[in-house]
Formats: sequence, structure tokens, C-alpha cells
Amino acid sequence: MVEKTVTLLAVGELVLEEPNGEFFLSPAARVLKSADIVVGQGEIAFTSRGVSTYVEMFHPYTGCPPANIRALAICRFQRNYSCR
Repeated sequence: MVEKTVTLLAVGELVLEEPNGEFFLSPAARVLKSADIVVGQGEIAFTSRGVSTYVEMFHPYTGCPPANIRALAICRFQRNYSCR
């Protein structure tokens, strides 16, 4: 039997509202890419509709630019299709 170590990294809120999501994640990209599995909580929806996506915050966001979702894939975040 071969044993394999799996590295799991988890982060908190992912808010990629800045115009360049890859730049925003660049300080942590090397560490995130080193893991086998990377998970994080998407705090704000990726949308360009211009509507508030989280009403309880002091400064409601109108969504993260949809193009920024690419930054999550580059840093190896796993997709999760569950909703609450």
C-alpha cells in the first residue's frame, strides 16, 4: 500500500471586487498553488448586474467582476455548487 499526503488549504472570505483579481491574490498565489485542494468562501457574487449582493454589510457591494473568477482557478480553488 502506498501512502500519499494530501495538502488542504482553506481561507475565509474571498472578495475579488478589485479590477484585477489575479493581482489581488498574487501575494498568496505561490502557497495556494502548492496545495492539492484549496477551498474558500465566496463572500460576494461574481456579477456585472450592478445590484447589491450582500445587504447586511456597511458598504454593500455590487458584485465582483465576472472576469475575476479566473484568479480562483489559477490559485487552484475547487468549485463548489452547493447553495445555502
